[in-house]
Amino acid sequence: MRPVGYGDQHNMRATNNHRVIGIAARRALASVLMILFLATGFAIASRADHPPDGPQQGFKRHYTGRLGHYPIELYIEKDQKNLTAEYIQRFKVRQRSIALTGYIDQKGQLHLEGKGIFTGSIQEGQLKGYWYRSQDSREKYPFVLEKKAPDYYSQDYWTQQKIISGARLKIPHKGHVKKLQTRELFSGRMSQLHPVKKDSAFLQAGYAIDIPIHDSSIVSRFRLELGVYSGIDSLYQLLPGDTATARAGETLVLNDKQVELLGFEEGTTGGSYHSKLYFLQGQEGKYSYLFHLSYSFTNPWVYGNPYSKDEYGGPYINDMNRLIEIVEMIVSGL
Repeated sequence: MRPVGYGDQHNMRATNNHRVIGIAARRALASVLMILFLATGFAIASRADHPPDGPQQGFKRHYTGRLGHYPIELYIEKDQKNLTAEYIQRFKVRQRSIALTGYIDQKGQLHLEGKGIFTGSIQEGQLKGYWYRSQDSREKYPFVLEKKAPDYYSQDYWTQQKIISGARLKIPHKGHVKKLQTRELFSGRMSQLHPVKKDSAFLQAGYAIDIPIHDSSIVSRFRLELGVYSGIDSLYQLLPGDTATARAGETLVLNDKQVELLGFEEGTTGGSYHSKLYFLQGQEGKYSYLFHLSYSFTNPWVYGNPYSKDEYGGPYINDMNRLIEIVEMIVSGL
């Protein structure tokens, strides 16, 4: 026989037990959800530091931008977490690439070593980080690089001008072409580094081609000229005999076209003078074309440390490879 009130007390204890169990279950569920939330958040944060392909995926990419004031380019290949790269300083023409090797750490940070040390991460398509001279160097210089996609690969960058041969000369839409008298063609100071015959029996017309470059830049006297010839099938027919024998040229393949190139450089204490001749046969066979490119280049270290935003007081440092690539696209466009 149970005492009076036993059932009510038993029901109250059962209710309290259920309530305690319910609270514990809710707390356990909240803990699980919190763990899942933190894990998901950590995974998202981790992925943000990695390229879109994921931390374990390989890729091959070009990045371009500036290290301090210097225009540079990085070509990076990734295999799992191992990296190989090529570092190109683009303030000089066709400067040799520098090999780099490295890895991606657990935080998604890139580490590349070769000439100096690059550290950084890929964020929203940009490669951001710092360059150090060495492991124990106190100097570090920031950089932000973008995926390489030059505007001169777009058709909108170009316009066309018809010349005497009937061919269309492709030039930047912000540039212009001016017809020159025979005495004006190849007559500048830099042209004397490469004297060219201007026999009126072969020379049909001359043009000056303007390519806009940054005002107050390291490059000055940037000049591109074009001579249109008939009856000429080699660059060396247009050069004095001593020049033709003393200087060896090279053959470039630009846009599937054979182009003869003869280059000359004259160094000074503060920079250098450059002269380049490009010669190619027209597609129609009757005409040939001789381009002369000349410019002066000032050594940026004359003005301070170009790696530093604070220690450099000189003019804009041009991407010389960009300028040369544009010139060679004009040459091969005929």
